[in-house]
Amino acid sequence: MNATRMSLPRARAWDSDNALLFSLSNTALLVCLTVLYSGALRYLGHISSLLLYSFYVLLFGCMALSLLTARGRVEFRWLSVLPYMGWLAGYMLWGTLFSPDQDAVLREMMRYGFRNALVLSIIVVALVNRHSLYRFAAFVQVAVIVNAGFSLWLAFNPMRMLQLALYLDPTAAAYSERPGGLWINPNEASFAFLFGLILSHWVRGKWVWVARVAALLGIFLSASRTGFLLAGMCVVVFVVYYFRNSHPQARAAVVILLAGLLVAARVGWLQQSLAPLNIEVGQQTALERLTDLSESTTTVGSGVTRRELTLLGLARLVEAPWYGNGFLSFQGGESAARVGLQRGVHNIYVAVGGEAGWLVLLLFLGLLTLGIVRTIRAQVLAGEKLVLYLFWVCYLLIGLVWHNQLTSVAGAVYAGLLFHVPYMLDKEGVPGSTALTPDAGTSKASGARS
Repeated sequence: MNATRMSLPRARAWDSDNALLFSLSNTALLVCLTVLYSGALRYLGHISSLLLYSFYVLLFGCMALSLLTARGRVEFRWLSVLPYMGWLAGYMLWGTLFSPDQDAVLREMMRYGFRNALVLSIIVVALVNRHSLYRFAAFVQVAVIVNAGFSLWLAFNPMRMLQLALYLDPTAAAYSERPGGLWINPNEASFAFLFGLILSHWVRGKWVWVARVAALLGIFLSASRTGFLLAGMCVVVFVVYYFRNSHPQARAAVVILLAGLLVAARVGWLQQSLAPLNIEVGQQTALERLTDLSESTTTVGSGVTRRELTLLGLARLVEAPWYGNGFLSFQGGESAARVGLQRGVHNIYVAVGGEAGWLVLLLFLGLLTLGIVRTIRAQVLAGEKLVLYLFWVCYLLIGLVWHNQLTSVAGAVYAGLLFHVPYMLDKEGVPGSTALTPDAGTSKASGARS
C-alpha cells in the first residue's frame, strides 16, 4: 500500500516532466519549420557546415523527443499526408527509372525525396492541434516581417541583389533584378508572402497587421504578377466576407477606406505614394511589370513569354512517350535542353505529365481532388473554411506559373499544410465558441476526435 502511494507522486512528476519536454520540443520544431519556410536554411551551409549539421541534429532530436514524450497527450495524424507522400515517392521513382540521365538524376531524386519526407514529417509532428497552428502562424508572421525588411534593403541597392544571388547560386543571375527576401527567387518569395498573408488569419493581436502590410510590400517589391493578382483576390474576398459579418460601424469604416483609396488612385496620390518603392526591375519599374499582364514587354528569359513557354511545354508533353521523359526533364538545366526546352516550363501540371507521363499526371490531379474534397468535408469554423478554400485556390493557380512545388523547400511546406491542416482541424473538432476568428473562444477547443 505504501509503495503504491509513493509511486503516485513519481508518476505525476514523470508526466509533468514529459509535458514540459513535449512543449519545449514542439516549440523548437515550430521554429525549425518557420526557418524552412523563411528561406533561411540555404544560408546555413554557406555560413558553416557545422551550423547546418547542428540544425539537422536539433531537428531530428526534437522530432524524436516529441514522439517519445507525447504519451497519448496528442495524436500525430500521419494519414493526412500519407497519400501525398505515396504519390510523390511514386512520381520520383518512376521518373528516375525512365530517365535517360539516371546517374545524374538519381542523386537529385534522393535529395528531393529526403527533403519532402522530412518537411512533411515535421508538419505532422509539430502541428498537432489548433494551439500549435496558432503559434506556427505567429512565427510565420515574424518571418514575413524579416523577409519584407530584407527585400526593402535589397531593393535600393541592385548590386547587393546580384552579389547575394551569385553567392548562393552562380547560375542565379536572373534573380538579381527583383528582390526576393531570403528566398532570393522573387517568384518563390511572392508566393511565400502570399501564404504568410493567408496564415495570418490564425494570429491574434493587432501586431499582425504589421505583418500583413509587410506581406503586401514584399509581393509588390518582388514584382510578381501572379502573386500580386492572387493577393488582390484574397484581400477582396476577405473584405467582402468580413463586411457581411461585421458591425455597421465597421462596414462604414470599410466603405470610407475604399472610397479614399479610389479617390487617391484617381487623382494620382496612390501612385505618388508608391513612387519611392517603385524600383527598377530590369527595363521596367515594379508597377509597370505588375500591370503588364499580357507580358508585352517582359519575358521569363531566353526571349520567350510565360505563355509561349507553356505552349512549348505542352507540345513536348504531347510528343512525350507514355512513361514520360524522366525526372527533372521539364524543370530546366541539361535535362530540359535534351527535350528541347530552354528553361523550366513554369507549370507544374505540364512538368509532371512531361516527366512521368499521363498516368502519373492523372494520379496527381486525383490527389489534389482528394485534398479538396477533404477540405470541403472538414468540420471547421466558417472563417477557417474560407481561408482553406483560398489556400487551395492560390496553390492550384500558382501551379500554372510555377514548376518548383515538388523540388523546393517552400513548395513542400505549402503542400504539407494543404493536406495536413484541414485534416487535423477536422479531427480535432470545432471549438465550442461560434467565433469566426481565433480571437475568441479558442481556449476551450473540444477534445480531438479519433
